[in-house]
Amino acid sequence: MKIGILIVTPSFSPDIGGIASHLDDLCSVLEKKGYLAYIATCQPIINNRKDKYFEKNKSFYVFRMPLLGWKRFIFTGRLRFIYENILLLFPCLYFLIFKNKEVKVIHSQSFASSFLVYVLGKIFKKKIYLSTHNIFKYNDRKLSNRVIRRVLNKYNHIFCVSKESANELVEIGVNAKRISVYTHWVNNKIFIKQDQGKCRQVLGLKQVFTVVYVGRLEHSKGIDIMIDLIKNLKDVFFIIIGDGNKYRELFELANTCANLLLIRDLENSKIPQYLCASDILVIPTVEKEGFGRVIIEAFSCGVSVIGTNIGRIPEIVSPEVGIIVSQSFRSNIEKALRELKDDKEKLFKLSATARTYAEKYYSSHNADIFLKKYEE
Repeated sequence: MKIGILIVTPSFSPDIGGIASHLDDLCSVLEKKGYLAYIATCQPIINNRKDKYFEKNKSFYVFRMPLLGWKRFIFTGRLRFIYENILLLFPCLYFLIFKNKEVKVIHSQSFASSFLVYVLGKIFKKKIYLSTHNIFKYNDRKLSNRVIRRVLNKYNHIFCVSKESANELVEIGVNAKRISVYTHWVNNKIFIKQDQGKCRQVLGLKQVFTVVYVGRLEHSKGIDIMIDLIKNLKDVFFIIIGDGNKYRELFELANTCANLLLIRDLENSKIPQYLCASDILVIPTVEKEGFGRVIIEAFSCGVSVIGTNIGRIPEIVSPEVGIIVSQSFRSNIEKALRELKDDKEKLFKLSATARTYAEKYYSSHNADIFLKKYEE
């Protein structure tokens, strides 16, 4: 009998973002290796699309709960905890009742839903796992840390997105032996290197130095830096792909700036063409985050990266494929962009090694860490 993995997540395709993209890749690996994937999730959060409430094929089952008008509460701390544990309870129970024999493992993709998974694992006697996708700032309140420690120490294993994420769990008392650091991987059959000129022609873009940004349009992601760069670098063309609370400001800017293309809602499958049409990807993050998987997607497309020294970004972007800036992020990113725009040879060297770099460090072999634990 195939081993069934119940994946509990607030975000899944056709939603956009790092978690959804990561799970697309994980489910693809599970299918190839003969596993069954049961996805307990909800309708898209970040974009406004709606998909089937129930979807299945030979090795892939998805139950998407409607948001029930709670979308405005999703990104707030305590309310998010309530939201996830209530809404995701129903698809979890469906799979655990009707697919109980097949489901051997419950894998939570969110710290908020880890409490729900802990309870369900205990009731239904399943192995439980947690993946972190962000760096959390645990407070000094002893009671909450004690609860977190007690729950997470009951997990069979915890996969942390970075060393910093792992260290913060150890600091509050989670057993280090239960923790591993995992690394994302990229589907190098989708994110492929394409001719830049042809991509620009197909997309209707001019043959000029082009910078791309892909991500949420929020302060923490550094979108304010991108806005300043768009205003200051009139001889550089910018492609901004994403949605968020800064969208309206960017929309108004796009109406007055000829050097900006703003795309609000783009399917993940169409992102490679825009990456390949660009000279450089900019990751101007100003607050700590987990991974930033669009970086390795750019590498796989043969595009180099300029990023800030925040979170795991410096671990991903080595000097052979990109540039890391520290302090005075806006001015240093602008300086790096001007340098690469003027120095075509340096830009070519960075981009030329990007694809090989992605194949070496970010292949699907990175999924083995999950498969080995599932089989224990």
